[in-house]
Amino acid sequence: MWPTLCLDKISNYGNAIMLGVYEALKQKFAGGTYTSGLSRRSLIVAVGLAGASSG
Repeated sequence: MWPTLCLDKISNYGNAIMLGVYEALKQKFAGGTYTSGLSRRSLIVAVGLAGASSG
């Protein structure tokens, strides 16, 4: 039971890191907080880099 709970916590931290990096990259690419106008290519790059950053 404990190893499963520990793994779940580690996984959640990884997801939090990934989502934080994703949002930061989107805002950097957009030049501000309005990210709705980003191209599909920019979003794909942001997702790829965020996924790589979370391990």
